[in-house]
Amino acid sequence: VAKIETIEALTNLDEILEEADGVMVARGDLGTHITPEKVFLAQNMITTKATIQGKFVILARHCLQSMVSNPRPTRAEMTDVANAVLDGVHCVMLSAETAIGAFPVESVSTVAAIARNAEAATNYSILHNFIRDVTAKPFSTGEAVAAAAAESSLDRAVQMVVVVSETGKIANLLSKFKASVPILLLTTDPKIAAAAKIMFAMYPCLVEFLGDRRDLPSLIGHAVKFARDTGVYTGGSVAVLHGANEPDTEIEPVMQLWSDKVLTRMMP
Repeated sequence: VAKIETIEALTNLDEILEEADGVMVARGDLGTHITPEKVFLAQNMITTKATIQGKFVILARHCLQSMVSNPRPTRAEMTDVANAVLDGVHCVMLSAETAIGAFPVESVSTVAAIARNAEAATNYSILHNFIRDVTAKPFSTGEAVAAAAAESSLDRAVQMVVVVSETGKIANLLSKFKASVPILLLTTDPKIAAAAKIMFAMYPCLVEFLGDRRDLPSLIGHAVKFARDTGVYTGGSVAVLHGANEPDTEIEPVMQLWSDKVLTRMMP
């Protein structure tokens, strides 16, 4: 994670994003290097550029600062956090609020409630179309498949996307293109599963093996049962992306649509 806190970091943001998995917007430190009235511009620029490159964004410092000593935040703080979520940040980080504050539990529950409401108010179609428009053309096969799967979720044609991937790269692309339904990532790599937790709409599921396409029905059946048991999926058609779990081969990712009726028969 690259911490963006200086003018030099802002100047070299594109190069930083090429190397980093994600970025942290350190607003407190940025405010000492640029004029305070321009901090929001820097925050928006960082968030937008990271979103275009499919990298996660952490918003840090002074999110709910008044809750260090008060049980409720100010309206300005709540609006600030909500607007950050609407802009596309993946994580709102609390520091003093939970480290030394008098209301740590209330701080966490408050920021979670604000984020949930902001996400519910987000127009994902606008975000998806914007990201499609600004992503370099021509798309790679992975980008094209991920964009198509995301679009099917926006049309409500599917209620979940299951990605079978060792590397998690195509799941990250789905997250980038703002699929508006849960993305269930099946992987055998604990590090990939852990890293996926911060990505938008992503729910990792660690499995013992991925197998080949002959094993897909059984694998998807267990995945759907896991999603139902954890409340991630409540029914409906599912898009399945597979064939991208072997990075050293020339197998391209494939998308299939599986109906609720078929999925129910496959569940153990």
